[in-house]
Amino acid sequence: MRPCSADVPSSTACRSESRTNPVCLSLFSNRAMIDPSNQRDPPPKERSVPDPRQAAPITLRLVTAWAVAATILAVLAAGQSLSVSKGDQRIAVFADWGWAGVSMPPQHVSRDDYLNRLAEVAEEWYRVEREDPLSLSRRLGELRQGCSILLLSRHRPLTSEDKTWLVESCRSWSARCDGYLIALESGSEPRIIRGQIDRLIDEAASSLRKRARRAPDPVSPDDSSPAS
Repeated sequence: MRPCSADVPSSTACRSESRTNPVCLSLFSNRAMIDPSNQRDPPPKERSVPDPRQAAPITLRLVTAWAVAATILAVLAAGQSLSVSKGDQRIAVFADWGWAGVSMPPQHVSRDDYLNRLAEVAEEWYRVEREDPLSLSRRLGELRQGCSILLLSRHRPLTSEDKTWLVESCRSWSARCDGYLIALESGSEPRIIRGQIDRLIDEAASSLRKRARRAPDPVSPDDSSPAS
């Protein structure tokens, strides 16, 4: 077996000799494998496009943050505080009237003054706009929020019996507010709903003043104290 001629520059000569010389056949095959004409540039990589679903949460957070900031600025521009100090207690302010507003009595007044002030604050209902259905719905929601504030406040001027009575009364008032709002949103006549809320305000204010005139319950003696 003779080697393929190294001085043969032409691939044609190697091709003709490869039929009888296995070494030349192998050399020719390797040349064919690395033939530059067979090599092609890799296809260009497609540019990745950001998934809009990934950008959506970021956009939603930005819109939410902007809405919260706009709400705070609107409240401040209207002259309302987000919280008000009542002695050593800070109460959140959600409206410009009623139990959810800035007129709530402080915690350092007397018991009867505290209850009478709660009645007066409830009657601020009559000085707010509540004629059209939208205004009535808004004021009713503020009244319901005021009931929640009464339920969650400390009421330090009151006795434990007063607090129990007030919590039970507020739960009843809250349930009535919820029913009125459902009726209003279901298409009931706003005039009728407004009259029912007026009656609720009158009853709440009257019961608060009646409770203020009532003498506080005496403190029961401690049964664990030794007898004299």
